[in-house]
Amino acid sequence: MRITESGTIQQSWLQREYHVVLASVAMGYVQCFYIGRIGSGVLWETSENRKTRISLLLGISVLFLWMAWAFVKAVITPPGFAKDHVPQQKWPPERCPTADPSHPPIYNLHPEYRYCGLDKIIKPFRTHHCSNCQACVLKYDHHCSWIGQCVGARNHKFFVNFLQATSAFTLYYLGTILTPGMRPALANGARMSAVFAFTAAIVATAAFFSTRFLIYHTKLILLGQTTLERFQLRKFRQKQLQQNRSFSWWERRKKQKVIEDCTRKWGDIDTECNIWWLGSRRRGWEDVMGKSVWGWFLPIGQSQNDGLSYPINSRFGDDGGLKKREEWPEELR
Repeated sequence: MRITESGTIQQSWLQREYHVVLASVAMGYVQCFYIGRIGSGVLWETSENRKTRISLLLGISVLFLWMAWAFVKAVITPPGFAKDHVPQQKWPPERCPTADPSHPPIYNLHPEYRYCGLDKIIKPFRTHHCSNCQACVLKYDHHCSWIGQCVGARNHKFFVNFLQATSAFTLYYLGTILTPGMRPALANGARMSAVFAFTAAIVATAAFFSTRFLIYHTKLILLGQTTLERFQLRKFRQKQLQQNRSFSWWERRKKQKVIEDCTRKWGDIDTECNIWWLGSRRRGWEDVMGKSVWGWFLPIGQSQNDGLSYPINSRFGDDGGLKKREEWPEELR
């Protein structure tokens, strides 16, 4: 770890790749444990048991290869760095006029607000500077230590493919090793029982987090949002509520009524108030995951958008301010 001239902390290669190595070792370990225990004695089993074990081994092997393939793609595919596509300029743009107070500026689209003094560029829309990667990342979602880099425009699809594969692998793993008929083969003896419990704990933890993140990221993609943008929208809704009053936990109905009033005035917080909403969940999904159904699950192909330009929701002004519903285009009201 070292401190750069700008005062930010830059991680060493070992710190950045530590979790990648750890994840690789964990995946290899649980796969070897499964094959070693299920495969042991398979040639000496009865015909019926042998077929069952071989089927289990084939199933876990296919899922492991899918998971490893997606993991490698997520690790080696850069998220997309703005400095590789945008020319540098020494000074930021001149100050822009004050935004219209009647249009809440959920997003500031003026070049002044998008200038990065570290990379010395005007960042494309949805681009943010990552202190870990020390670069502006296109369509920045978050920095993921487990793949050793950011999740952005160019590798978000592969990250989701990895979550899909990991969820399938771990749930299949747990579903088979916790079957009463398989328990004796896996946990034979006190020593193997301890190893079995340790392995099951690793897989169960991975299953919980990967499935949870998969559901979360699937929802974000369908809504045309990133993790960071999701927080911005939640913050905007919170400000709307605070302008009225603060609610106690027992005033749920009153709070819901205020939310409904805000929705009638400004639009739905997840879609109409999202400046990057593409108009439908299908378009949001295809924008990230591509149009090929195979590509929705396998780490092949690429996202439709390259992260450099995005259409702006017609419900917003050119400065990024949200218009009231009465000011929207007639067909959108």
